[in-house]
Amino acid sequence: MPLPRWHPRPAPLAACVSLALMCAPLLAQTGGVASPSAPYPSRTPGPTVAPSTPVTAPSAASSVSRTGTCAQARPGNIPEMICQDEGLRALDKSMDGFYAQALKKVGNEQPPVLAVEQSRWRQARDGCWKATDRLDCVQASYRHRIIELQARYRLVDSIGPVTYVCDDNPPNKVVVDYFKTEPPSLLARQGERTALMLAAPSASGARYTGTNESLWEHQGEAAIRWGFGAPERKCIKQPETAASQASQASM
Repeated sequence: MPLPRWHPRPAPLAACVSLALMCAPLLAQTGGVASPSAPYPSRTPGPTVAPSTPVTAPSAASSVSRTGTCAQARPGNIPEMICQDEGLRALDKSMDGFYAQALKKVGNEQPPVLAVEQSRWRQARDGCWKATDRLDCVQASYRHRIIELQARYRLVDSIGPVTYVCDDNPPNKVVVDYFKTEPPSLLARQGERTALMLAAPSASGARYTGTNESLWEHQGEAAIRWGFGAPERKCIKQPETAASQASQASM
């Protein structure tokens, strides 16, 4: 006798939907077709991706060559300040150029006066960290040193020598060379002593001041103070010598 045929009963719609939702993650893991709106994440973690680090443009200071003054930069010191400031780097480069010119002029100087002077100047410049306005202090230090190199080693045009006789006493004279620096400057010599002075504001005539010296010329007469606390002396400009005139004519 033939067996009766079995006819499966259709599954309820709710059961089919539940089964599809449960199997969707498994299909996704095994390469099957997963529902695009599967409510469960994959149980197999994917590769860990590190968060991207934002790329920033290098700062002006970091792109500067770490040589010369910048090689001496340390957190909070004056070389670091110079290395981070475009204007100070320009002054540093200018000063290095004039120092190199001065070195060529002195050659193998013995004793090495120029090198010692430069080392002392750097120490004084680095002392600007104690100043209230460090930027102003460093700028002034560079400008003064540049003028000093230009004048003492005659790296720019000059006028002179000009002789002033003081107190009507010829042996008591001051010999001056004027230099076309910025600002204008002069080197005055009396005996074995030499003083650098820079142009200063004046209502009339030409006035120059140094550390403890000053010279104020007006119409061929000069009031000269030489040394700390020294009295001001009246000095008369002497006629130019033939050698001085020839020197100025060749410039």
